[in-house]
Amino acid sequence: IAASFYPNYVLNHEDWTNRNAVRDLVLSDSQKGDLVIILSTGNSEAYPLLVETDRKAGCRFQSLFMVPMLEYMSAHANSATQKMYAEQQEVRLSDELDWDICANQPKLILFKVKKVQACVSGFSVLRFFQEKGLFAKEGMRGYKYIGPCGDFEAWRLKEKTK
Repeated sequence: IAASFYPNYVLNHEDWTNRNAVRDLVLSDSQKGDLVIILSTGNSEAYPLLVETDRKAGCRFQSLFMVPMLEYMSAHANSATQKMYAEQQEVRLSDELDWDICANQPKLILFKVKKVQACVSGFSVLRFFQEKGLFAKEGMRGYKYIGPCGDFEAWRLKEKTK
């Protein structure tokens, strides 16, 4: 199905295995129409999966394409001002994601941790947001870690107690 959205993108066996693990989690831990956040720097993970499973995007970021650009800008800044700007934008991105999580309360949140597109080997979207303080903010407090899922790490919305 992903190939129908991206005819020039061919998935190998490992990619399909990882994608199916994420798909199975989304299907088992959410229902049609639920909000789900899939955080990756590429477009080939979140959008096709949300369409295929009839889920809705739980945040404004269908792709975190800006993360590799900000990381590069920060690492290769020509001045302290340029480095500070990049770092401020990274924190702003974390703040905006936190606002979306608080406002939308998606059922699942998945962070890409392996083979992150357009990033250096070993880069993790999860670690990026941990370093930017996302897990100390309000939004993620309502979530429980449920473990690895393919190339992602997953969190589920905690049940509300009465």
